[in-house]
Amino acid sequence: MTGNDQARELQRIIDQQLVSTLFQPIIDCQKGAVLGYEVLSRGPSDSPLHAAPALFQAGEQCDQVIPLERACIREAGQSCVRHGIGHLIFVNVSPGLLLSKRFSDDRLQTLLTRSGIKPENVVIELSERYPMDNAEALKARLVALKTRGFRVAIDDLGTGYSGLKLWSEIQPDFVKIDRHFVRDIDRDLVKKEFVRSVINLCERLGCRLIAEGVEKVAELTLLRSMGIQLIQGFLLGRPSPFPAADFSALKQPVSVFGGGAASDAHNLGRYVEPLAPDTTLGAVWKILQTSPSIFALPVVENDRPVGLLHKWRVREAFSSAQGHILNETKPVSSLMAQDALVVEYNESLEAVSQALLEDDLYYLKQQFIVTRNGRYIGLGSTRSLLRMMTRNRIEHAKYANSIGCLKGKVVA
Repeated sequence: MTGNDQARELQRIIDQQLVSTLFQPIIDCQKGAVLGYEVLSRGPSDSPLHAAPALFQAGEQCDQVIPLERACIREAGQSCVRHGIGHLIFVNVSPGLLLSKRFSDDRLQTLLTRSGIKPENVVIELSERYPMDNAEALKARLVALKTRGFRVAIDDLGTGYSGLKLWSEIQPDFVKIDRHFVRDIDRDLVKKEFVRSVINLCERLGCRLIAEGVEKVAELTLLRSMGIQLIQGFLLGRPSPFPAADFSALKQPVSVFGGGAASDAHNLGRYVEPLAPDTTLGAVWKILQTSPSIFALPVVENDRPVGLLHKWRVREAFSSAQGHILNETKPVSSLMAQDALVVEYNESLEAVSQALLEDDLYYLKQQFIVTRNGRYIGLGSTRSLLRMMTRNRIEHAKYANSIGCLKGKVVA
């Protein structure tokens, strides 16, 4: 395809509004629900510029990036309205479009919301891949858009040099970590440490982290174990002309504590779907009948734990036909233990062990609740605590023996 042919084809796509929109879901794994959809643009299926890289590369080579982006955003908005999407919409926007002298804040808002989508439902994705020649002007434009209700995401974190600086200056609502650091993270300690450092930054700076490019169950399991809730990738949904998601990979129980140090409460258990305080005991009875491996259920209100419902107490209440009739419509709050042990994810194993041993009702607390900044993230068990402490002692003993052998060789 010659340069002239490429320019003519690109102009045809823009003039005739031949851009199409695909939707890829972003999943909240903890809630098991769609948080939003990233809208992705493609050229006509029979065009040499069908693929996104070819389409946008042609836009750059023909100096038509801004007209092309306008066409993509216009079609994306119309597609969202046609499909009745009520979730967040993640829209890729280049610094060139944001800083274009042709667009005032009002015109930008009109472009992004012209189909009737509210600003608070639009997340502007700004990629690190694009050069940012005027960082101060870009920051001012993004801050102005946030004031109008738009949200901001930094995309492709880790692929350039401007992301962390921009992060500190505009305080984005979301940070999307590049798929390079997600691919095979379950087998790469360096990637794991990089992602862990980004998780810590997100927690301290008050923004949400999205892991992109998740394609394997092992990657998903590891990321969830590190505390990442928001996931995007082929495993949970490929780009599609229709908004859809595949939740099958979320069905298996996953430890949500594996990402912490081996010496803290991060490693002690797994995520168990919590109950609301007004859930009926009859509904809980059905859950327990089909989940023999569950011995307690956390009770959570506004993401914060308020109690723990022990399986033995439910069984006791439903041990007779009369008990079943009397209790099935009662709320779980009537039967839950309100003095459940609650530990923060970064508490040491020794501190958790001491808290259990000092409690007079230790035998009731074979299960305990783990939180992150006071918010429920999962359920731990005394068994997992003992197993982890034993494993750590063995590892320490091996390390001490290896050091002793090395010293012996040096002396010899």
